[in-house]
Amino acid sequence: MDSSLDTTHSSEIHSQLLSSHIEDTATVSSMSDIEEDHLETTTRIGQLFINGSPPISRKLLQNLEFYEANVVNAKLPFEDNHFDFVQQRLVTSSFTISDWKCAIQELVRVTKPGGYIQLLEIDHYTFNLGPLGKLWEAELINTIREKRKMEPRMACHLPDLLKAMGMADVSSKLVSIPFGSWGLDLGVLWKNNIESFAESTAPLFSKLVGCTPAEYRQKWRTLIEEAKDRKAFSNIHAAWARKPADYKQDAIDWSLCPPFCTDIK
Repeated sequence: MDSSLDTTHSSEIHSQLLSSHIEDTATVSSMSDIEEDHLETTTRIGQLFINGSPPISRKLLQNLEFYEANVVNAKLPFEDNHFDFVQQRLVTSSFTISDWKCAIQELVRVTKPGGYIQLLEIDHYTFNLGPLGKLWEAELINTIREKRKMEPRMACHLPDLLKAMGMADVSSKLVSIPFGSWGLDLGVLWKNNIESFAESTAPLFSKLVGCTPAEYRQKWRTLIEEAKDRKAFSNIHAAWARKPADYKQDAIDWSLCPPFCTDIK
């Protein structure tokens, strides 16, 4: 039977991760809305976390298991070539550049030859911002790159990452998310998400950029206010590829992925 692995950090703990200085401990998301008869194949859903604890698993349904496992400092609790389909999503705000290297190698390891890997991430860049908003976002992105050794725009490089790993048939797609009331309900929801991000990251990121939490929040309020009539938006990127039948570890070429070609280690 086919099997799949879905790996992520829980969005519910995003604010906890940041306000606790990126302790990187994930919690189990609720799966109560999944009905057993909707799952026709053997499906295993895993969730990444980076706190060094041993793997934890729980069986939610007859053909659905949930795992907490360490993908950065240890191997996932699965044999080589185990899954037909592996997905990783929404980890940009948690992974350093070196974490990305560890994680993608583990995902490839547990994917069967001929199986597929899909990556889904938000590009942490907002288009059509006002002048002050652009300056603030650029300052924040550059600070995170320099001081956290993270790449906020990794979403733009997902195809490059799969190519660097030697994957075949690499494809990609992006979907734009409106920011603000011009995008109706979706735009308002995304604006609310940005506001929550600004509030939850204030204790940590204000220190990174060298301002007070109050000043940090004001910069975000200015960005949001300027964006009202500018039809601002962000992009979500997806990329997927096939693991070649004759895949070899020496196929990896990090130089094909630009974030790995900088001085960020």
